[in-house]
Amino acid sequence: MESIVNEGTTFRVYLPAEKQQTMKTHNEPVQGASKALKILIADDEESVLKTTSLLLKHLGHDVSGVPEGKEAIELYRRSKDSSDPFDLVILDLVSPGAMSGVQILDELLRIDPAVYALLSSGYQNDPQIINHEQHGFKGVLIKPYRIEDLDEMLKKVKKAEKMNDQ
Repeated sequence: MESIVNEGTTFRVYLPAEKQQTMKTHNEPVQGASKALKILIADDEESVLKTTSLLLKHLGHDVSGVPEGKEAIELYRRSKDSSDPFDLVILDLVSPGAMSGVQILDELLRIDPAVYALLSSGYQNDPQIINHEQHGFKGVLIKPYRIEDLDEMLKKVKKAEKMNDQ
């Protein structure tokens, strides 16, 4: 550190250099992932939709994202009728002027009573978040979530799938 009165202070920070780069590129899926899940995300915030999709794709999953509920319901219906249905749906709790996550799930449950859905929100203390199971949700993701949060929740989905397959 060097300091000169009435002129300022200079700090020098020395960090150790790493010989080998260990960070994965954004296009490489995380290794060790088992079966890829087919995931549908409905969120009206474009940035959340894009970021979550990128994180899930990085984890090796097949992701479809839509900004509004009616589109999510139609996409889920078509998927359910196909040979490759969605394994998981992540629904935003609040969509101003549109269907809420709870309303979307009500429709999805009519199509598929076994739908595996997670509720996503930044409102941690909202009664619908606290009582998510009463609405048919299997879990909650509180925004902002990290890749580790998503990965942990996906492990629970895969575990539930294994139990259903037995």
